[in-house]
Amino acid sequence: MADNDQADVARLHRWWIVRHIVIVVLQAMVFVGGCVLAFYSAVWALRTTPDLPVAYAVPARERAGELPGPPIMYWLIWALPPTLIYGIGGIMFWRWKASRWIVGFLWAGFTVIFPIIALLWIGMDVGGFSPS
Repeated sequence: MADNDQADVARLHRWWIVRHIVIVVLQAMVFVGGCVLAFYSAVWALRTTPDLPVAYAVPARERAGELPGPPIMYWLIWALPPTLIYGIGGIMFWRWKASRWIVGFLWAGFTVIFPIIALLWIGMDVGGFSPS
């Protein structure tokens, strides 16, 4: 009887280890998926935004005069991917309890990558860029 109990405990312990490894791998995959989604949505926003006037290519400190701000469509296009990701994810997080860990890791991956790319490209678009 004792041998069977020890075998059951060993089997249960192995199952517990395998279960946690699978969970960690799935969490990592969802996090990386959020990073990939952030990259592609930032590239989409970059390609979709309207072209700014040529004067924006000159760095802000070297411009001769004041430029009008970028059009509202420029800002709306950059705001669309995070609005969709956080909005749809928020509805899933609120309505479907089983998806909370998925949405959380997806948001984490998206939040790590998208702001970096968006800040970099918006800064170069609006503030100009020169290798000085």
